This record gives sequence, C-alpha cells and structure tokens, in this order.
Amino acid sequence: MICPWTIYQCYDDTRLLEEQYESMTGWVNFMHSRVSSDYIWRGDFQFGDWLDYRGEDSRNPNPVTNRKLIATAFFAYSTGLLAKMAEALGRSEDAGRYKELAAKVKAAFNNEFVTPSGRVGPNTQTAYVLALHFDLLPDAVRPIAAERLANEIRQGQYHMATGFVSRPKPFWIYGCILQVAQPGRISLLALPCEVRRHHNLGTLG
Repeated sequence: MICPWTIYQCYDDTRLLEEQYESMTGWVNFMHSRVSSDYIWRGDFQFGDWLDYRGEDSRNPNPVTNRKLIATAFFAYSTGLLAKMAEALGRSEDAGRYKELAAKVKAAFNNEFVTPSGRVGPNTQTAYVLALHFDLLPDAVRPIAAERLANEIRQGQYHMATGFVSRPKPFWIYGCILQVAQPGRISLLALPCEVRRHHNLGTLG
C-alpha cells in the first residue's frame, strides 16, 4: 500500500498503481473482514511495535503500545491511501467506498483510543506518531497530541522510545531537530511546532 503510493507521488506514474490495484484492494478487504463490528482490529496475531519490548514482566515482554491500536491505525491509513489511489486511477466508485470506510475506521480509532484531553492510547511516542502522521485525529486534538509527544520525548532525554512501525517518515521531524540542536537545548516548542507544520497546522520559527 505505502510503497506504491509513495512511488506514485514521486513519479506521477499510475502504472504501478494499476499493477498492484487488485492486491491492494484484496488487502484492505481482508482487513475489513477481520475487524470487529466497531471497526477495531482486535483479533489475529499482530507483531505490534516490535523492537520496543519494555513490558513490565521480563518473562513475557510485550510492546508497550497495544497491538489493537497499531493494527487499527494501519487499517485506517491503508484504506485512506487506497481511496486516493482509486481516485488517481479514475475509479470513482471505489474511491468513494474506501473513503467512507476510512472515515468510519478513523472515527472508531478516536472513540477507542483517544481521550478529549489528547491522550492517545498508552501515552507512548509510537501512539502519537502514528495518530499524527496518519492524520487520524480531529483538528482540535492534533496540537494537544503533538505537545504530548514532545513531552514524552523530553522525558525520555530526547531519545526515541519506539519500535519498528513508527520509526519511518514521521521521525524525520525529530531527527532533523537533533542534528541541529544540542541535547538539552532544544526549544520546548520546537518539536510540537514542527509536527504541526508537517500537518499544515503552523510553521516552525
């Protein structure tokens, strides 16, 4: 899902989208068949945020960010990408259907994992990064969640505390800041502002 969309964005060539369309719709339809009636993906084995095994019981380590949140977030994101790709291919009926499904999953994600005060899931970097980067949060909640993400990074002494699934694109924000600032001297507002800029909510001064 993500690779064909990224390549299309880079080259504006729909051939790969055409070639992969059947497999992509098959994957989204499979996910849809596995979720509960409220669109939360609770069943099936999920690796979750592997490489972030910091569970309380060392005999049975588990990713800190719960698997249901991650699986549902990727379901919403993948479905939204498929809607955009269907639109790019002129498949308007499919685009409308998958856009509607993505909106339902997004609403379910917020109902299940997001509080009015902007807390996402277990208050981890992974939870906030996925919610922000996948554009799953309401506009009013997004800057609050971004501030919570900044606080989590500050409390972690500016170290990443994520596993595999939340390391890619969203953390270019964090990485760029660390390259130009010394630890402990990063502006308290720098990170959330950059996150907001990435989501068209402001600019980094």
